[in-house]
Amino acid sequence: MFYLITGGSGSGKSAFAEDMVCRLHREEGRRQRKTSLLYIATMIPYGDETRQKILRHQRMRADKGFVTVECYTGLKFLNGIFQKHMDDSLKHDRSDKFEGNSILLECMSNLVANELYEPAGAGENTVKAVLEGVGFLLSKCSSLVIVTNDIFEEPAPDSVEMRRYRKTLGEINLKLAQMADVVTEVVYGVPMEYKNSRKRGPEKMPLDSRGRKAGINHMEEENNLKYPKKDVGGIKLVTGGACQGKNLYARREFGGSGSGKSIDKKSGFIWIDGETCGFEEIYTCNGIFHFELLIRRMLKGGTELSGFAREIARRNQDIVIVSSEIGCGLVPMGTFERQYRETAGRVLTEIAGLACRVDRVVCGIGTVLKGGEEE
Repeated sequence: MFYLITGGSGSGKSAFAEDMVCRLHREEGRRQRKTSLLYIATMIPYGDETRQKILRHQRMRADKGFVTVECYTGLKFLNGIFQKHMDDSLKHDRSDKFEGNSILLECMSNLVANELYEPAGAGENTVKAVLEGVGFLLSKCSSLVIVTNDIFEEPAPDSVEMRRYRKTLGEINLKLAQMADVVTEVVYGVPMEYKNSRKRGPEKMPLDSRGRKAGINHMEEENNLKYPKKDVGGIKLVTGGACQGKNLYARREFGGSGSGKSIDKKSGFIWIDGETCGFEEIYTCNGIFHFELLIRRMLKGGTELSGFAREIARRNQDIVIVSSEIGCGLVPMGTFERQYRETAGRVLTEIAGLACRVDRVVCGIGTVLKGGEEE
């Protein structure tokens, strides 16, 4: 089985992919005596920032049983590494297949950049080289999980090389999605399955890391759609791209009116704006727009944000948080912008995990990712 996992920066896709491949490996181990769990790492350790990312991923997968192989280019030439790392009994398998093994490749966006721009890379033949490499991996395992990045939510920068990279990764992602048995997008830790060949047809449904239903889709229509009760207790998170109607949707679903900092006279519902509010107001308001801008301001001011989500849950457990997804574009050039994007993603992933309800808004239409009343 081939699983493709996508999502923005800091979205929780790596943790989801690791949980999935470990589960698949355990299931395979119950059927066969000897199996291997392989992690193919594609990030080149350039500089302190990149090395810190690598260390973070190493800590995430520690004690999970992975055999790590660094492969920056040339997936299809990994046969020697397979022979080195697999069990002796599997080395001499005459079929030249390691059918019981599970492989996680993290991640495709790094591999494509390496193939395009590294001296040892495939250059103009990147698409062909990567797809051949994936085909090789599929011949060596029973389960393959590949993590890729959503870098397509922002206009391409005015750079020939960046446009080339986006076009190449986009073409590869499309081909991989066609090849894959299951395609899942992770949005702040909440997975949405867009394709599953094991089912009769594609079903856009959130799943947890064990493949179970995590929520109910609710597409807004005229026919009195049933949403979860608006007075349900707990954090509510509304997210989506820029200019998608998130603020109006949140007000309609959860209360209050106006924009920016405002108080609804009838309900007393207090909205604040993350671009201008005081840092402590997050603990006393009913709802906040532009939450991502509050994170940016706090990070800029040197505030430690590692426990921010849990502090909000402790001190303002019924808050409505409206935040733009900012992790799905190209990786920013500036160090702070990269840190901001990843920090926002991690904070919001933790908030989504603590929330009683998570909604995503596209073109004014809300989809309940978590907290549907039919759960």
